[in-house]
Amino acid sequence: MLDLDYDPASISVERGRADGKERGAALGFEEGEALGRQAGTDLAQELAVMKGRILVWRYASTLDPSFCSARSAKIMDALEALIDGFPRENKPDEDMVGALQACRSKFLVLKSHFQVPKASGDAADSSLEF
Repeated sequence: MLDLDYDPASISVERGRADGKERGAALGFEEGEALGRQAGTDLAQELAVMKGRILVWRYASTLDPSFCSARSAKIMDALEALIDGFPRENKPDEDMVGALQACRSKFLVLKSHFQVPKASGDAADSSLEF
């Protein structure tokens, strides 16, 4: 029997739409993964700068005990604990933004204690946001 509702153009459009959605989803996933990796790398670099400066300040305080006050040492301990406890995986139940903000705020306090001038391009002062 002859099918009079057969329309090759509409079938091609539907097939193209389905293929386009599938290809778009695959490309979107790939792009999202690449952007996520870059954001994770930037975040790790920012935390590494903070940790590195803590190590330098601790070393400086061994050379000159008057370099670091008890309050600064306490803040360094707290910041180091935050960095070491920072989530290593992206889990919905963990507040990564809050943890990052806590690290940044303690780091800014330490920079103020040690009178570190704000430098352009400072990783810890970046505008990296989720």
